Amino acid sequence: MTERPCAVSLDRSVSRDLRKMAPQDEAKALRALCALEANPLSGKPLKAAPKPARRLDFGLSGGWYLAAHLFLADEAQRIVFLVAPRGGFYAKAERRLQSLLRRLGMERQ
Repeated sequence: MTERPCAVSLDRSVSRDLRKMAPQDEAKALRALCALEANPLSGKPLKAAPKPARRLDFGLSGGWYLAAHLFLADEAQRIVFLVAPRGGFYAKAERRLQSLLRRLGMERQ
């Protein structure tokens, strides 16, 4: 099964996450996130989250980072809502996912 390309957008909180990084790490993270356009289902399912939410792992100079993203099939869009190091990632992802779903007017599945 081939996956159709989709648009990738960054939640406003992700912009703040990226600004906290060193410039070379920010560029690497953006390249990893842009790869989601060609392969929207890459990564692994996000634990304890609605089925379309996934995580993407990538390495930076400070260690391993994770990006949490939500796929909106009806709009063919992928929204990245968190980029953070592994420590405490899932608690942050849960909070940000709830906030994103409220803003989108979606219910938790």
